[in-house]
Amino acid sequence: MNLRDPRLLLIAGGVIAAIVLFLVLRPSDDENAATTDTVAATTATQAETTTAAETETTSTVDVTVAPPEPKPTIAVTVRDGQPVGGLARATVKQGDPVTIVVDADTSDEVHVHGYDLKANVAPGKPARIAFTATLAGGFEIELEEAGLHIAELAVQP
Repeated sequence: MNLRDPRLLLIAGGVIAAIVLFLVLRPSDDENAATTDTVAATTATQAETTTAAETETTSTVDVTVAPPEPKPTIAVTVRDGQPVGGLARATVKQGDPVTIVVDADTSDEVHVHGYDLKANVAPGKPARIAFTATLAGGFEIELEEAGLHIAELAVQP
């Protein structure tokens, strides 16, 4: 066999060309990994979307919302033995809800005369009295032990 034989050179050149073409044109491992990652990410996203959509359409939430607490009809703050801002006054119609809130810097009992309603008050613990104004007339609200008149409630028929 002679190395100068043109057939041998032609065959060797063909084999070398085939190897070069194979290396240049074959898909790389990075491209396969990227394609695999893209397919996996797309599949995971579709699964998450499906799961989220199923969850959203099949889940229900039972929420009970408490009605807002009524604003006080009369709010009184007592400091140094006196109602801040003077005697509090309110007028309501008979049948209306009434809420009295008293905040004091001393312990005592809040008393709504005429309705005979009472609640304890102490520093940091306001008294709260809620009722329906069923009786018409004028009603004094006081700190009972101190004998301090702190508010007036007028109930109109």
